Amino acid sequence: MTRRKKKQRKRKPSPTTRQVLRGEEFSVGGEARRIVESAQRGEAKVVTLGKLVFFSTAEGDAWILDPEDNLALWLVEQGEPLPYRIMETATSFAIEWNAQYALSDSDFAVQDRDGKVTVFPAYPVQQIRDGERRTSQPS
Repeated sequence: MTRRKKKQRKRKPSPTTRQVLRGEEFSVGGEARRIVESAQRGEAKVVTLGKLVFFSTAEGDAWILDPEDNLALWLVEQGEPLPYRIMETATSFAIEWNAQYALSDSDFAVQDRDGKVTVFPAYPVQQIRDGERRTSQPS
């Protein structure tokens, strides 16, 4: 008796599988949603996407950073989503930034549009710096 081979279905990658994404598969809005969800779960994470750094903290905050221009967009504060605007098409995106940021040896500091400076001493500064370095490397 001969055995017939079953057709194997393509499996979806598991959450720990690494994928190489082509340029058209990048989604700034999609990555923003994922980092928001990480923050709401209290997961500290740093992700780079092109020239941007996304990060979440165990305290429930999430940000997008543009290291080239030191721009920042606060997405989530202590688990609560903040209003933000990201416009995206298949070929371009625009982010309505609401702050500028700076890193010291141990602090993450932002200055909002009104000039108010806030310092976050518990943020993962070294991991953010590592993310900044990855954005400046040639692809």
